[in-house]
Amino acid sequence: MVKNIIKKKRLLFIPVIITLLFLIVSCNDEPTIMGSSLLLDTIAIKSISTDSTTLIVDSKSFIHRLEIFNSGAMFIGKSNDVIAVSLIRFTDIPNSLGDKTEADIDSVTLTLPLLKYAYGNSSNPTALSFKVYKIVKYWTNQSNWDSLFQSGSQSDYFDYTKVLGTFNATIEQKDTMSPITIQLDKQIIAEWFKDASDTLTAGTIWGIALVPDDNSTVIRSLSSLTLTDKRVHPYIRVTYNRTLDTLDTLIMPSAIDASVTNSNPPDEKSLTIQGIISGRFKLSFDVSSIPDEAAIHIAQLDLYLDTLASNHGNDTLDATLAARLYTNSTYSSYFGEYTGGNDTLNPELYRFPNITSAVQYWVSHGKKGELVFLPEGLNNEYREFDKLVFRGINEPDTSKRPALRIIYSTRPKTRCKP
Repeated sequence: MVKNIIKKKRLLFIPVIITLLFLIVSCNDEPTIMGSSLLLDTIAIKSISTDSTTLIVDSKSFIHRLEIFNSGAMFIGKSNDVIAVSLIRFTDIPNSLGDKTEADIDSVTLTLPLLKYAYGNSSNPTALSFKVYKIVKYWTNQSNWDSLFQSGSQSDYFDYTKVLGTFNATIEQKDTMSPITIQLDKQIIAEWFKDASDTLTAGTIWGIALVPDDNSTVIRSLSSLTLTDKRVHPYIRVTYNRTLDTLDTLIMPSAIDASVTNSNPPDEKSLTIQGIISGRFKLSFDVSSIPDEAAIHIAQLDLYLDTLASNHGNDTLDATLAARLYTNSTYSSYFGEYTGGNDTLNPELYRFPNITSAVQYWVSHGKKGELVFLPEGLNNEYREFDKLVFRGINEPDTSKRPALRIIYSTRPKTRCKP
């Protein structure tokens, strides 16, 4: 019985095989001999590159403002055309000291923990110079340079009429940095004590701003709050008279902090990225020469660094960068992210070995698109000012222009419609 069933199944399977063979022969351009002609006819591997055709059609550098908020590092100072300002709001301000006046306060010390990283003239121990001002308007985690400095070089958020403290002391560069300490004006603490004791004004204590002056030629990084790292962060130490003959000490740690930065905009036709600023550039692509519905197997992009135009802080230059395929013009969401790295044998070459999915996306979405290039990773984008300038699409040395190479295959050529 079992043998008969197996025999019937075999008999039914034979017509299926014959039918498939008939379809294969009839749908190909020519009969096959041992499958060799079929292979050549249905698999067409081709390559295309910027050496033979135009695939990269335009470029543009631009500034994309970041919110540097509770990111683990703050920045203060000036270096060339780059300026960094920091804002700090404090907590643990008691509401029971509203009767204390400036005369009751013995000392006020602001402590700012320094990190090792610096951008600019870090070899000069007196290169950092800044002032402390009271913040007089509400600011948030969405604050950036454009929102705080709408009227120009000065901000409506800061009270420039009174300097609360200054720093222009010596900083010794070492592996473990010593903190900065600044004596602050006692009046600001007396004001905060009074405001904290009144429910109507308790919410108006908006903190202090660290603003560099023209004597600064370096930007220093300060350890600050972060949602992930356990870092030492800024605090204010207040010594005051609890009674006529008793001193007490109060520590007010930072509650939130932010940095805002600015620089001259890059040449739009340059290919410039810079951390913290955040400078970015985009390349526009046209892959119309690739057939519809082609399968992209490999797509590789090379960029060549302009070493003379690039610079970095007191750490090594970034060895990686990122490229994103965004799905909207506001750069709020992206389809894919790709990492490019420095070639160990050629320090000028940064290669993206696999942007295959981006090219495949363009082929199926109108044959045109763009990639936005930016610093790679949290540390490079939010904690360092490294500036990488790459040679553009009109570079006189054609061998140093951005180069795209694509390997793809076309669909089988058949007489039968799919």
